[in-house]
Amino acid sequence: MKLEVHRVVVKATRKAPIKIKVRANRCIEHLQKFGLTNLPFRIKSLKGRFKKGDYWEIVIDKDYRFIFRVEGDTIYVRYAGTHNDLGTG
Repeated sequence: MKLEVHRVVVKATRKAPIKIKVRANRCIEHLQKFGLTNLPFRIKSLKGRFKKGDYWEIVIDKDYRFIFRVEGDTIYVRYAGTHNDLGTG
């Protein structure tokens, strides 16, 4: 699978605490190498405003998330942030 990480995700991850940066980078590396296969992070489907676009979330930390969608053979990581930032919790 291919991986497309939006600049918003890069910027949000850069601003995150070091603990989050390490886990987020580990997640991105895994997605680049293996896609969603055996991802060491929990994945949940989203409801509400993200449901129409068939978005999912990867739980990076108890309060930090990546929001992504899969289209064809490409994973698009579109948003990153806390529950409050993203409006998912």
